[in-house]
Amino acid sequence: PKIEVLKHFPEEAKTEPGLTRELQLLRLTNDRLEKEKAELLHQLQVCRKQTGAAAESSSSRNACDDVLDRKDKLIGELVELQTQLKVSDLEKQQLQEEIKSLKKELKNFDPSFFEELEDLKFNYNQEVKRNILLEEQLKKLAEQFGV
Repeated sequence: PKIEVLKHFPEEAKTEPGLTRELQLLRLTNDRLEKEKAELLHQLQVCRKQTGAAAESSSSRNACDDVLDRKDKLIGELVELQTQLKVSDLEKQQLQEEIKSLKKELKNFDPSFFEELEDLKFNYNQEVKRNILLEEQLKKLAEQFGV
């Protein structure tokens, strides 16, 4: 309130020289204090914005960290899956080459070879059965003669 009175005090007023000088000093001091007040208010606003931004960015930073962590995890899984895919592709390629090789090898055999092979398998099975019968007969004979 006193400051407001001094602000409106007319500069041209005829008073004692000491009062006039004091009034001018008070006005200068008041202006300086008003400027400091404005500067401090500005700094306070900046500080509040930074603190608010820091709080917001802290929570958004946490959210970003979560997203980045999830992204890193997914990238790791992707790399693992890509590695498995490459391994599978290599195995597939090796198997295809083996199949080609086997097919090429099979081309060397004509149908008569396979017919002969089937005949041999059949004859072998017949001989195994005959062998079993002969072993049973031999066992009976050995028991009969006590050998």
